Amino acid sequence: MISDEPHYVRKTEENSEASSLIAKHCKHKTNPLIFRMKFLSKIILAAAAMILIKFLVFREGKTQVPKATYPFHMQSDQSHKEVHSSKSAPVQDALNQRIEEIYNRIDKLIPKIKLKNFAEATSAEKSKATIVNQKDSYCLGEQLFVRVQAYDYLENIKSYGGDYLRARIFSPKTNSSASGNITDYNNGTYLIAFTLFWEGEVSASVLLMHPSEAVSALWRARNQGFDNILYTGNFTSATEYVNRKCGFQLETEEDICQYVDRRDQEAFYCIKPPNFPCEALTHMNSVNRNHSYLSEVEKLLLNRSNIGVEISKNFKTINVSNCGILDYFNHTEDEMQSWQKTLLAINLENFIYVQWKKHTFPFVSKTFYSIKEDAYMARQIDQIGGGINTILILTMGQHFRPFNFHIFIKSALNVRRAIERLFYRSPSTKVIIKEENARDMDIDMERFSDFHGHIQYHVLREVFHGLNVGFVDALDMTIAYACNVIHPPVEVLENIISMSFTQATS
Repeated sequence: MISDEPHYVRKTEENSEASSLIAKHCKHKTNPLIFRMKFLSKIILAAAAMILIKFLVFREGKTQVPKATYPFHMQSDQSHKEVHSSKSAPVQDALNQRIEEIYNRIDKLIPKIKLKNFAEATSAEKSKATIVNQKDSYCLGEQLFVRVQAYDYLENIKSYGGDYLRARIFSPKTNSSASGNITDYNNGTYLIAFTLFWEGEVSASVLLMHPSEAVSALWRARNQGFDNILYTGNFTSATEYVNRKCGFQLETEEDICQYVDRRDQEAFYCIKPPNFPCEALTHMNSVNRNHSYLSEVEKLLLNRSNIGVEISKNFKTINVSNCGILDYFNHTEDEMQSWQKTLLAINLENFIYVQWKKHTFPFVSKTFYSIKEDAYMARQIDQIGGGINTILILTMGQHFRPFNFHIFIKSALNVRRAIERLFYRSPSTKVIIKEENARDMDIDMERFSDFHGHIQYHVLREVFHGLNVGFVDALDMTIAYACNVIHPPVEVLENIISMSFTQATS
């Protein structure tokens, strides 16, 4: 995560012996001279000596650099630091204030529950889903309303909300599906609205992804620290290499290399190896540590058997007819995907140039990857000239899930500012923001639950509010398709790409 010139913070030693020699030298040279001068001259010389002594003391105090364990800035010299601080402090304060505003707003929406007894958590089997507007037949385009009443394992009605639900309607015969819009009344009751987009027999399903108790635990654990992911930096020279611990935060008494983007206040740190400059960092990898911020009972809630369980319902299928409404059709684009590298495609016949960029910081990868060929997303957007024929489609989310929510908010705000700069120099550029899609349910839920992606998408909606950008709700699309893999199948990708270009050309 390299930006600007890397620095390191080290301990300095006091040179008391040199100060003592200076004092002795001054004393030896000035005393005989003062004895021979007139009274006025003595006063002037004494005052000058006092000023010199104060200057030396002040200089000595200002040049001492304490050893730091978690610095958030780096400067090449003191004068640069003072000039930079005076200019960047208001900007940094405004950014931090905005981050806290967004974080606190989301934090108020998350239930704060400390679970002691597993049986007090929401149970999908005991909860009930019923149709509110039940009738024999529905018309195409009409809405179906389903009410969910949450119960715990002891069959007690839940008195608070916050359960993370996932709802969809589907017809296997026609391979049709759509997600539902969920309203949480914060009293254990939920109302789900489905729009009936096609004819025939339609089934409805409501899954309890995480009970509110698990949601509370996930949110607390995510923002409690940085110990779940371990980063290792690879420092290299012509003859040797060495690995050192890196991360968003380091608690250590050793010297630290600071990699800071001064403008956007993005920061990353590595322990500095002896005899290597900070600039020698060339590669990075990361692994999931055997670590958790969850209690034992909270971990039970995140067992695979308790994730994505269908809520009991008293209905099977409903019938939807045309009722005289016209049919519609959709169109999809060709699929293009790759994991390992940046892709480039050129269509000479239609003058189309496509570049697909892999993940950017923060990477989460067991294998070492080059950090010299990448930059933060905001910096990459700054390299785009834009224009009426330029379409920028970006997504951010999956690799942010294991980290403190403040990290994601800051990156999102920096991307917004980069897009504002893009629109300033090229207002005709089209920008589309794709939400992260649903992923596997049998992975580490504490780090990678779709709940984190759900919250992050709400933040993106708020951060980019007021900008002329389009949104593609990929989480919604993969929920509708019941696609619970991090890399969706071709037919899902086709629809995501089709929706992205539909937004761009509308």
